[in-house]
Amino acid sequence: MASPLRFQQHAELHSRLDTRLGTYVAFTSGTRSGIEPTVRIDLDNEPQPDIVFVMDKLTGGQARLSKDGYLEGSPKLVIEITVSSAAIDQGDKKQAYWRNGVAEYLVWQVFENKIDRYALNDGDYQPLPVDDDGVIRSRQFPRLWLAANAILQGDMAQVLTVFSRQSTRHLWFHWSDRRNQAQHCRRVVVTEEGGHVMTCDHARALALAKAGQWDAAHNLVQPYYDRNSCLIHAYLHRVEGDNGNARYWYRQAGETMPANTLEEELERLTDAIVGQA
Repeated sequence: MASPLRFQQHAELHSRLDTRLGTYVAFTSGTRSGIEPTVRIDLDNEPQPDIVFVMDKLTGGQARLSKDGYLEGSPKLVIEITVSSAAIDQGDKKQAYWRNGVAEYLVWQVFENKIDRYALNDGDYQPLPVDDDGVIRSRQFPRLWLAANAILQGDMAQVLTVFSRQSTRHLWFHWSDRRNQAQHCRRVVVTEEGGHVMTCDHARALALAKAGQWDAAHNLVQPYYDRNSCLIHAYLHRVEGDNGNARYWYRQAGETMPANTLEEELERLTDAIVGQA
């Protein structure tokens, strides 16, 4: 028999989060979410997080489905709702998630009416405050914004308004920009999994970066996972001071993050990428 769960202090809150996150998944290819799955995170731990968020392997995900249908490896984002298990969620579970590379971890502490947020940075969990406007912005999922203050107050209309104002606008650009890229690029490979690999137009992204148009450059390379796109993506995260994500994208490109200056790295990438076009 499953452990008893209170309706108001757990199930209803769970439903609020699932409404928001499920809406994001519905509009964002390459992402999946699940409620209370068994996660075979390592040989010693099989937690059942309240909510997990994963990316498909093609889009940088580390988790996968086993032949018998269980999630194995590390989700990108884990959310726990805690009433009486705070010591576990902030102790043993947190350590297991950190040790296995769960990139983002949120703990909704019901009695304290707050959401604690941790992000993996330089090999350790760094506590991150809610932004000044009361919104939590994921570092792993583009435009996954959670109106934390509104969700704590049960104001789901405001939660979904933030989604409509920010995420949907981004996703429209995301898909329309893919169509534009297909027109500009010499070749766009569509894999069996349905993912896209950009094989050109890197010069445009580098030119935008050089001109200081960070968002435009980031939006251009973000959907793609070929080596050059990953290198540019890594450089852009260095520019914003997010070295944790920068290291991740350098690893995706098969490199380690160099110790050169930003100016030297931009010149290196331009010489290597534009020169081979």
